[in-house]
Amino acid sequence: MTAKVNKILDHNKELEKQVADKNKMLAAKEYEKNEIDKKFEEISSKLTERHLKIEAISHLEELPKNLSEAVELIEVIFPGKLSFSEEAKKSAKAASNIPIDIAWPCLFQMATTLHDLFFVESEKGIDIEKEFNDRTGLGLAMTEGRQTKRDPNLLKLRTIVYEGKEISIVPHVKSGTKKPKLLRVYFYPDQEKKRIVVGHCGDHLDNHSTQSLK
Repeated sequence: MTAKVNKILDHNKELEKQVADKNKMLAAKEYEKNEIDKKFEEISSKLTERHLKIEAISHLEELPKNLSEAVELIEVIFPGKLSFSEEAKKSAKAASNIPIDIAWPCLFQMATTLHDLFFVESEKGIDIEKEFNDRTGLGLAMTEGRQTKRDPNLLKLRTIVYEGKEISIVPHVKSGTKKPKLLRVYFYPDQEKKRIVVGHCGDHLDNHSTQSLK
């Protein structure tokens, strides 16, 4: 009797092992399927992005003439990487005198180099400010001066509501030092959606130094 019971128990253990092995195989297959689906989604997303770029370029009869037109084009060519708030578009229109040879390189580097530094290379622990400046020849400032940060009125200029969320646009990219060849683009690195949200694009926002001169 004991021998029969042991035999049954051994058989049950073997069946349990087989079931466990099957479950491992199924889990491995499910993981493999999920990885394939993920890669497929990534490829589809890249193809869609490229298609939009080609569409935008194929319908481009002439190059943008000013900052406002550059904003419209760069947002189409780099969808999901560089997004402009209504405030940013208004400020770009108000600064239409900024030459395109200043505006285009700055926005292009933000959509490419700056985006990669924030969302692709960030895990490397690099100094984003220094890397961007070294790679592009432009200027990136992640913060403002102490006096500017202490002034609530100046900080208010650097706060906007975008898609129902209040965001701080203290970080900014600097191109040029004197008008009309001067451009400042204030932005918010949206970690959740992996994009750069531009809140102001045009002239320099007031800071402690400029305010004290008024």
